[in-house]
Amino acid sequence: MKLLLLIFTFLMPLSANDVDKNAIIKIRDLLLKAADSRKANKDLKAVLANYSNSNTLINGYRGAAVMIEAKHMFNPLSRWNKFKQGKELIEDAIKKDGENYELRYLRFAIQTTIPAVLGYSENINTDKKMLINQLEGLNDTDLRKRVIIYLLAAKVCTTEELNKLKLWKNK
Repeated sequence: MKLLLLIFTFLMPLSANDVDKNAIIKIRDLLLKAADSRKANKDLKAVLANYSNSNTLINGYRGAAVMIEAKHMFNPLSRWNKFKQGKELIEDAIKKDGENYELRYLRFAIQTTIPAVLGYSENINTDKKMLINQLEGLNDTDLRKRVIIYLLAAKVCTTEELNKLKLWKNK
């Protein structure tokens, strides 16, 4: 009986509380690689499959992975359907946890990267403001570094915002 319980425990998807810092860093790294690599995107989706559907951050990353999968497809209709599916996952995660800094960063990065013709850019300014306003108090140093680097490169910040970011980058 104990053996059966042990096996069942390892086969169950991990819950929201079981996402440790190293796993999140691995997911962040895979996401960066996934945009250029179909294999990395497949690896990302496999890692995300180990987590519960009740974790809003993981669901946001699932949405991003689905959107990236669309990029690697040939058929325009399939691409559009995957894009919409990914967008729904991200928006649903943000609807459930709208104050989650990383989810807002994820959406911001997607909206500033994809072509404007897809019509998914309405949150760029509000997400940018949140990211900048809460950056100084962010305790996750890995995420903080990624956000600063991305914001500096995104070409959507004002001169004043860029100056703030440059100061924070050097801290």
